[in-house]
Amino acid sequence: MRNFVSSNQINQNRLYTKFKKEILSKFVVNVPFWSVEEKITPENLAINKLSHLSLSDDWKKKLKYYFSGIYVVDGFEYDSEVGFYQPK
Repeated sequence: MRNFVSSNQINQNRLYTKFKKEILSKFVVNVPFWSVEEKITPENLAINKLSHLSLSDDWKKKLKYYFSGIYVVDGFEYDSEVGFYQPK
């Protein structure tokens, strides 16, 4: 994330498309809400996990929009053949 922010201009054309290709497609998976419902809390919002980064207000606003509805859910794993699962 830090590399993405430092190597891109906030007002760059097609920034969201680049963000989708470089960040979302590599690190985000779509899962059924019912399978993680108990873990969906404000603390688990992806944008809250970026608070340690030193970002301008413009970047914070842009990333808050980009990460809306995305949560970081611990206790699960991802396998390209199996998908998203909770290890036993």
